[in-house]
Amino acid sequence: MILFYYGEDTWTLEREVKNLKAEFEKQHSRSGIEELTLQNQSDEELRSRLRELLESQGLFSTRQLIILKNFLGEINKFPLAEEYLFKKLPTVGEMVEVVFLQEEDFDMRLKFYKALQKLAQTQEFT
Repeated sequence: MILFYYGEDTWTLEREVKNLKAEFEKQHSRSGIEELTLQNQSDEELRSRLRELLESQGLFSTRQLIILKNFLGEINKFPLAEEYLFKKLPTVGEMVEVVFLQEEDFDMRLKFYKALQKLAQTQEFT
């Protein structure tokens, strides 16, 4: 499942993600929760990290909750990682739940945003 949460109401947005994490912990292991933000990393490093998160299962966890924070404003600066996500997201299995959490402004004309809208359950927090 792919979720896309965005909007200006960051308090409600964070509360929703906190509830999502708590619900996941009740049913599964906390070790299955991973958060990733865009930091000082190369395009290749980001793609490798995304591949590691989306394709490998943890030793003790069968399900994963992956939270990708504030990716939409910067993902076009990482073409290898963006291409990997374009290919991988439509094939994400039921054992992986991906949440795109966007608190910062982003360009809604971006190709990645338009693709994400088709794949994800979207909720705007205004």
